[in-house]
Parts: sequence; C-alpha cells; structure tokens
Amino acid sequence: MTAVTQSRYLVIGLGYLLGEMLSVKFYGVRGSFPSPGSSTSFYGGNTSCVAIYDAESKNTEAVLLDAGTGGFSASKELFDRGVRKLHVLLSHLHLDHIQGLPFMNMLDSLECEVIVYASKEYAPLEDVLAPVMSPPYFPVAPKQRSATLNYLEVSKAFELRGMGLEVVPFPITHSDPALGYRINAENASLVYLTDHQCGSDFHCVSDDLIQWGKGVDLLVHDAQYTSSEFISKSNWGHSTYEFAVDVAEKMQVKELIFFHHDPERSDVELSEIVQGWKAADRNFRISAAREGLVVDMIRPSFAKALNSTSAITQG
Repeated sequence: MTAVTQSRYLVIGLGYLLGEMLSVKFYGVRGSFPSPGSSTSFYGGNTSCVAIYDAESKNTEAVLLDAGTGGFSASKELFDRGVRKLHVLLSHLHLDHIQGLPFMNMLDSLECEVIVYASKEYAPLEDVLAPVMSPPYFPVAPKQRSATLNYLEVSKAFELRGMGLEVVPFPITHSDPALGYRINAENASLVYLTDHQCGSDFHCVSDDLIQWGKGVDLLVHDAQYTSSEFISKSNWGHSTYEFAVDVAEKMQVKELIFFHHDPERSDVELSEIVQGWKAADRNFRISAAREGLVVDMIRPSFAKALNSTSAITQG
C-alpha cells in the first residue's frame, strides 16, 4: 500500500468519525422511461434521480439531481434520515426527469420545504411545471400540498449555505434547454451531465465543457448508446460510452460513472459493455450507476494537510 493510499484510507476513517462524509446515492439510473423487471433488477429500472447528503451529520438539507421515478424512494429515505429541506436541481423537464416529483412524500409534510431549480429558459418555472403535477395529470395540485414549495430559475453559480456547497449550472446540448451541474464542496466535487448530446465525432468535446468539469472528482455522464446504436439516434439528445470516456479524459476526472442507461438494455448487456471499458488502463476509475450505489466523498479541511484533495469510496 502506497503512502498516498494509506493517507486516503486515513482520511476516510477520520471522515466517518467526525461526520465529514458527503454521500452521493443513486435512486434512478435509467433514461427515457422506467424499465422494471428481472432483466434490469441489478442496475435498476427507475429513471434519473441522484441524492447528495451529509452521511454522518444531522444536516436537515439535501440535494436531488433530477426527480425521475427514483424520486419517490429518495424522498422517503431522506425524510427518514431527518431531511426537511430538499433542493431539487432539474437538468431539464422531460418526463423521465420529473415524473417522481409529485409523488414525493416530503410535499405532504408541514415540516418540509422543497425548492425546485431549473434553467431560466423555463421561466416562469412554476407556470411550466405545476400543471404537470396537477389535475388531470395528478389528483392533487401543488398548492394543495402541505409543504412549502418554491421554484427558482438559474443560470449562474449559487450557494447552498446550509450544506456548504456551491452549485454551478451550465448549459448543455439536448433536444430542449438543459443544464449540467457542477457541485463543489470544500475538498470534493462532482459534475452531473445527463441527457448530453454528443456530435457525430465522439471525440469533439468543447473547450467550454471541459472547463466546467476540469479536475472534478466524480463525473456522472449520460451513456445511453453504443457507437453503433448512435448512428440511427444521433439527434435524440444523448451520448455514447465512447463520448463519455473522452469527456472524462479531457476533464481529467478521478472517476467516471456511466448514467442514463438505455431502458431496453439488460443487466447482462450493460455489465459486458462496462467491463470492456474498464479493461483499458486509464487514469480514472469507470463504473456504471446502479440503484442503491453510494459514493462517499470526504471533505474535511484537514485533508490538505495529508496531501489528499479528496477520497472516494463506493458502497
């Protein structure tokens, strides 16, 4: 075990003891539409939803990246953890990213506040989003729910002071206006890039995009198609595995997690694809998102003293 590895394990241990663990948990990892069933049970069939929360502290705030069908379970588990203020960062408003929102149990608690963020292109956001969560599409209108529900359109970086996080939204190419998000903590960072359209040249990554994610610890990136599948779906607003890997290389990330899996891809097929990409020798780790996967990122101030900017473990 190298000195760097030893120091990272030390940071992990101290993080658990002192409550400085920032956890990222996947509740929905599929794209387009839910795909429950025996052939998808390992990676899961719910659509996009990723939670960020303090694993070992009593922080009552948390973040959700998108609110697909995985949002139901995410809200329930976070509420049980004591979360009462939920920041929902929507990449865009396609159904597979908002379908879980009206089903969140937090909306029925007087103790809770839910703040929904999306691109300024959807302003006024309440007028665009609320009808989808109202009759005749959903039996109870948002204003009839017990929680405090607010809507914010974003285009610039902002702070979530209660969590010690900086959120940096940036525009990405999709079939409708969409955002990527960079989340910066004290000594840890992640970029969430789902529904990201790649061009016909899988190695053409814009300089602007590279700068948004430069040196990030964790990159969660759309990887819905293989290169051959992309030929007939090149304008559907998504990426290939090849493009996701190229983005990760150019951003110089520490870890890449494939996300927004094709709903018709079985667990066996997905595992075979991922193993193929993991076989190559790279400067970053590669894996595929699955429901229940937890990635822990340490962010104690003393990490710098150990010459470790961050440590990442998967559970």
